[in-house]
Amino acid sequence: HHRPTHPLPPRRAPALLTALNHIGVCALPIGATAGTERTLELVRELRTTVMGLTPSFAVYLGELVEQLLGIKARDLGLRRITVGGEPGGQIPAVRKQITDIWGCPIRDVMGMGEFAGLMWAESDDEAGMHFCGQAELYVELIDPDTCEPKPFEDGAVGELVYTAIEREAHPLVRFRSHDHVKVQVSPTASGRTAPRITTLGRTDDMLLVRGIHVVPTPVRAVVNSFVPRPPG
Repeated sequence: HHRPTHPLPPRRAPALLTALNHIGVCALPIGATAGTERTLELVRELRTTVMGLTPSFAVYLGELVEQLLGIKARDLGLRRITVGGEPGGQIPAVRKQITDIWGCPIRDVMGMGEFAGLMWAESDDEAGMHFCGQAELYVELIDPDTCEPKPFEDGAVGELVYTAIEREAHPLVRFRSHDHVKVQVSPTASGRTAPRITTLGRTDDMLLVRGIHVVPTPVRAVVNSFVPRPPG
């Protein structure tokens, strides 16, 4: 049998797992392929304290706990849930639904595959997601229709645009994210000075209804506010 002269390098762990291990976290990359029942069994048996998943999956998984494990989701003892990957983490009705199911606070995070998995993250002050990529990225706010720059100031609304600073292979310059956000810069209890954002939706998802721009995410917020109360 022919043996390759240059064997393949060992498979690298995902960057997020490497970062978590670096700060002393015991990270468990269960993944969706394990199935919901196996995932919940591992959360219970390993006494998981923090879980990261999408908002919609957090609701779905929480509703299955009693069916699969015979206990309430809040009885699993989670201390935090981190959500990302889709809008919803900053919609009050969705946040309350997840918190009521799991009995713990949630924190929203956001990133882009073109740059980094996590570039924005919410702290315990719950005042929007802080920008965490100052050393790697230059971020701008623009008007999605005219592409004109807008200042980062309290209440400003627009689309985020990124420029890579440290990337060498294929640096992206003024890359439009299509993330439609509202900016906050006033001081918070955490003491962080980076700009913060609240995600409103996607500019490429906007619809034109009778001459008015409509973003689906706020519509979803209204629909979620009518979630039926559980029986009893």
